[in-house]
Amino acid sequence: CDAGWSGPTCDQNPCAGQTCSGNGVCISMGDTDWRCTCSTGFSGRICDQTCNSFGCATNSFPYSCAWWQMSTMSVCIKGGGCSYPPLGTSLGSNQCCYQNCDSCSLVTCPVASNDCHLAGSCQTNGQCSSETMRPNGSPCNSQPMGICYNGVCQSPTP
Repeated sequence: CDAGWSGPTCDQNPCAGQTCSGNGVCISMGDTDWRCTCSTGFSGRICDQTCNSFGCATNSFPYSCAWWQMSTMSVCIKGGGCSYPPLGTSLGSNQCCYQNCDSCSLVTCPVASNDCHLAGSCQTNGQCSSETMRPNGSPCNSQPMGICYNGVCQSPTP
């Protein structure tokens, strides 16, 4: 499949229509999941958040805080200071998250078990949903001219 497309017939594009608020690039993470890679200074699931002008130690990224990728949230504090709480931590009104703010930012869901299933996608709680079966009659590639039936790719009967 071309970049961004997936599925047995390359007909799945989870980034279709996802603009990342004009502040990032959408990356396909399989058949159903996607992730925005945000431009410097933007964060959130769709790159719609910024701490510029929030009142951190400086008004531009990295706000006098650490800028390298960590496995925690990166937060600047109004008036100065930084903190690096665990992912999913609720923030106070004097805190602004500038990196790993979305619960899915560091989550990669497992690939589907076979080509007659769709992989799960990251949910708002940072957990992956269960994979689902493609509809009966969907094309599949693990058998010549295969067709999905009850989650299994089968060759057509002559």
